[in-house]
Amino acid sequence: MNTAIDIINDKRKELEQAFCSVNAGRTDYQIENFVIGTHDTASRQYQQCVIELQTKTYSIRRQIIEQRKMIKKFDAETDVDEKELLGISLEEMQLSLDSEVREWNTLYNIFQQMPKFTQQEFQDAEAEYWQLRLARQAQEDIMAHGRISVGNLDAMWQAKHIDNPAVAFIQQHEKKELTQ
Repeated sequence: MNTAIDIINDKRKELEQAFCSVNAGRTDYQIENFVIGTHDTASRQYQQCVIELQTKTYSIRRQIIEQRKMIKKFDAETDVDEKELLGISLEEMQLSLDSEVREWNTLYNIFQQMPKFTQQEFQDAEAEYWQLRLARQAQEDIMAHGRISVGNLDAMWQAKHIDNPAVAFIQQHEKKELTQ
């Protein structure tokens, strides 16, 4: 009679390939379009890519060290069950590490193709970034709700991007609605 563990062990080899192919983290498409490409300017896309690479780099380095430590524990372990549990943890760690490295490679490939920016160039590009972002958010508000949200209007005022008479009119109209 097969126990649950016998059935799982019997199917494990078949499933390990599926585990590896599905456990790949975010797809290249997701990274390109929803992590990096979501930003409105090249400088912000570059900044996001560098931040993602930094986070991944430190994460991968930590995982490699944790994996080495666990391998030492695995090698020294004499209890069969504890050793098997450590082996399972090592398999999970490797899947996670493979996923992180795959994402890192995607990010690095994007990074290599991007124009590079200095801190001063980021500073100089901030007004343009926020103008584009706030305009996009206002447009999304209008499409979704028929008006610009109070939060986005406030942000536009704070960033001094409401010198457009149409936007100022919309804000005046909304103020009247709020006071009535």
